[in-house]
This record gives sequence, C-alpha cells and structure tokens, in this order.
Amino acid sequence: MYRVPNAIHDELLNWARWCNLGAWPHPLPRTQCGSLEGDYRPPAWEALDDEEPPPPKPIRPNERHARRVQEAWESLEGFPRLVLKSEYPGFEGRRGDRAERLRLTIQQYENHLQIAVNRVESAFHAARA
Repeated sequence: MYRVPNAIHDELLNWARWCNLGAWPHPLPRTQCGSLEGDYRPPAWEALDDEEPPPPKPIRPNERHARRVQEAWESLEGFPRLVLKSEYPGFEGRRGDRAERLRLTIQQYENHLQIAVNRVESAFHAARA
C-alpha cells in the first residue's frame, strides 16, 4: 500500500481544509423569530445543554501553502487529478472504495496517487529553490 510522506500528507490536509472553507451550503439558523414559537425549547433539549462541550475551534489553513498545492493539482490531468481530489478533499470511505468509484484497481489508484503526490512534492521543492 502506497503511503504518502508525512510532510506532504500534512500539506494535502491543509489544502483539503482550505478547499472546504466558505459559506455553509444552507442558511444559518434564525437568531430572531417574530413569534413566541421561536423561543420554544422541548424539555429534552435542556439536558443536552449540559452534556456536550463546545466543538474544537477549527484549524485555519495556511493559504500560501494551500495555493501551492492547488497549482500543482491544476497542472495534473486525468486520473492523477481525480485521485488526488478523491483522496483528500473527498476523503470518504476506504481507499479501495474510492478506487472502485473511479473504476480503477487499487494498484492503478495508488500509482496515480503517487504521480499526484510527486507533483505536489516538486512544487514545494521548487518553491524552496
């Protein structure tokens, strides 16, 4: 099984967070209501208030690094591009399932992933030079 180098994996996760920034796909809940129904809270909700801690604050992605990965991704064509998008911003299910969705064998999927990772790694090496 192909393993993405840790430094590149971190950059790709940063890119995935950056790709997912933006407005919610749905409207935010109403904060004001014109009627009393807006203040109604079922009794079961009172117990939930004390049980769950607030969610952790999301990590702000490094935009400069994310743009470098984006440029590398845009320079890819065909399956390497699809595989990288499937592996990181998509990142749902097992690798074998993602390969199957793209109609690739796991070996083909990992070969395309390695091509894409090499392109991203090259982009970071070129930036240091």
